[in-house]
Amino acid sequence: MDSDLAENFRLVAMDDRDHGLSDEPKDAYGNSDLWADDVQSVISELSLDQPVLCG
Repeated sequence: MDSDLAENFRLVAMDDRDHGLSDEPKDAYGNSDLWADDVQSVISELSLDQPVLCG
């Protein structure tokens, strides 16, 4: 990503369900737990410490 923030922070952009190149799973918008699980998975997989989420 081209941002001045990248000089001091690690920037991560997620491809959320049914956005970008990902497919829409059944009931993608009907269960917010799916979205929360996706975010937690990225945080865990990348070992992010004190992530700041922006949307």
